[in-house]
Amino acid sequence: MELKKVVVYNDYVVTSASILSDYDRKILTLLYQPLCGYGALSLYLTLWCKYEISKNALRTFNHKDLFANMDCNVSEFEIFRNKLEGLGLIKTFIKEDERPLYYYELYSPLGPKEFFKHELLGTLLKQKLDEDEYKELKSLFVINKEKKNDYYDVSHNFNEVYNIDLSDTTSLKTIIEDDSEILQRKNGKINGNFSLQIFLMILKENKIRKSLITNNFVELMETMASLYKLDEYEMYNILLNSLEGVGTHEKVNYDLFKQKCYEYSKSIKSNNKKISFDNKKAGINKKAEMLQELEPLQFLKLKLGNTEINKSDIKLVEDLLSMSNLNPGVINVLLDYVMLKKQNTLPYNYVMKIASSLLKEDIRTATEAMEYFSKFKRNYSSVKKEEESLKEEDNIDEALELEKLKKARKERKNNAAVEV
Repeated sequence: MELKKVVVYNDYVVTSASILSDYDRKILTLLYQPLCGYGALSLYLTLWCKYEISKNALRTFNHKDLFANMDCNVSEFEIFRNKLEGLGLIKTFIKEDERPLYYYELYSPLGPKEFFKHELLGTLLKQKLDEDEYKELKSLFVINKEKKNDYYDVSHNFNEVYNIDLSDTTSLKTIIEDDSEILQRKNGKINGNFSLQIFLMILKENKIRKSLITNNFVELMETMASLYKLDEYEMYNILLNSLEGVGTHEKVNYDLFKQKCYEYSKSIKSNNKKISFDNKKAGINKKAEMLQELEPLQFLKLKLGNTEINKSDIKLVEDLLSMSNLNPGVINVLLDYVMLKKQNTLPYNYVMKIASSLLKEDIRTATEAMEYFSKFKRNYSSVKKEEESLKEEDNIDEALELEKLKKARKERKNNAAVEV
């Protein structure tokens, strides 16, 4: 779904998916703020305060008051919100109506240990700070434990202190059968463009056991996919190179998998070097074949994790299908590309503009569409580099000119002093 621009009269509510503690403020300020900036942090803390005000009775607030409270405009607010969403600190939902209602759900930050070991967040923090700053910051969260070699543990255990009446079966049964959703610490998932449904479909097509894919491995895959910007077929190829054992004893070597992801990413970055996976091209062709066979609405549902498709996105797909000469495979590649560029949203005008370009270029198959977008990205990168180079030259010229002016000004001062 395309997320509409917030307007000042839109209402919102705030809830929390997690227990939030005062220690979280320290983590947010010291570890998350260098990544998202003070504006995004201010938004999180403001929404947290709004939640504390309204948690006993869900209360509706207005964006106008929020903007006034933070002294920011709509564009700044959306940048702040996007940064929080990208870090898994909030999730944004919208209820479509005459006046849309926004629903902001807060998640707790990762603990220091998980943060520093997180491939995405830990790496980004390391890149944001210089070496001394990073070491000093990390030292604030390091526990210096005193060695207890000469001590004995004399702590009492539970049964030595407390006694449970086992004849009271009612209380025990109540506890066992209670399925109430109790608030607990809950970290938000950092979303990428990796689709587990498409990945599982690839495994099924290639007769790979689904039982290899545990919850822990899914989490690892999603992190690696975001870190190295890998798609489902690239992850499949890496998986094949990370298996060990035979038959039912076959399993994924997690350390090898992480190493292969790194090697694969490195091989792509080193220009024109032979990629270590021989089936890379076969994987691309297989993806094109799958995109060619799937109906666009079916493909879109897979990309969205088998959730219901929004009405506006259904209309978009229907309008694309009504365009003659634009076949389903090409539409699927188009949708895949735009969702990657636009954070899993499908802006109608943006999609239709690219669709018109595909028609003009007479793109007829998924393979041709993939090649078109690949070429487009290369050309775009080349233009960006040229722009950066020109900008750098302009900065150098400006610096030289400024230096000349400073020099001339200094000479005038010296001459004035001599005359006096």
